[in-house]
Amino acid sequence: MDTEDRQDGLPSQSRPDPELQSREEAMWENLLKDFADEQRHKEYLGFCIKNNLMLAGSKRYGAYAEDKEAYPIELRRLARQKQQQLASILFLRPRVDPSLKRSGSPFGSLSGFEVGGLFAMVILLFVGFIWGGWALLLVPFSIAGLVIYFAQKARHAKEKFEDN
Repeated sequence: MDTEDRQDGLPSQSRPDPELQSREEAMWENLLKDFADEQRHKEYLGFCIKNNLMLAGSKRYGAYAEDKEAYPIELRRLARQKQQQLASILFLRPRVDPSLKRSGSPFGSLSGFEVGGLFAMVILLFVGFIWGGWALLLVPFSIAGLVIYFAQKARHAKEKFEDN
């Protein structure tokens, strides 16, 4: 495929490789010989997907489905189904595990209690260093609290990762 007009180096969908285009055309002609044969559809769809020609394949199936005078309704329905399969692949989105989704909050999925606890530990740390004296006794507790909290979070994340 031609990559001249794309800065990211990815193949341009507008100008496919002539060799791939001729192979795709030959496969389409072979498919037209027996349009009801599911194996031919699988081969053609596989070729289109493998070589990033889903748009071209979708256009061919669409033209077939639109030609009401030339083809019977059953074959045009089949063509529309295959076109929809290619279109759905073109617009696939990766599935995301909802339990791993982050909220829009800057604190991620932390509950209000966790945010409050973290805030209190940071305040204790700050007060201990600023005031000195007896307040320095607060520093070890706030540091220990933060360490325990993040250790639990890391353990929980590791368990989730190992489950998947």
